[in-house]
Amino acid sequence: MLARRVFAFVVAALVAISPVLALQEKAPDLTGTWTGKFSVVSQSEKEEGAYAILKQTGAELSGSVGPSAERQQAINKGTVVTGKDGTMVTFDTGRPGHVIAFALKLVDGKLKGTARDEF
Repeated sequence: MLARRVFAFVVAALVAISPVLALQEKAPDLTGTWTGKFSVVSQSEKEEGAYAILKQTGAELSGSVGPSAERQQAINKGTVVTGKDGTMVTFDTGRPGHVIAFALKLVDGKLKGTARDEF
């Protein structure tokens, strides 16, 4: 019997190394290297590193993400949408049978939100 385990990851804050101006009238360009930490919420909470290399072309987002520069996985289905509620970022990463879905919001120059790990 295959069991499906679901862990919720809370992305505490990804801090931009490249400049991002969240208060611009037009949508910000998230292209660049982002680093930070996230909390793993399961049976016990622990903090891990987060490292993302993002490339934004219009509303499309590509690049890679992982716990460090050395451990990266490609971003799939990446989108960036800016509306009245701010800039929202969504993407998936992982491999067949183990996908991590990210839902982030740009807040004060930081990406904050959740990632759901399903396998």
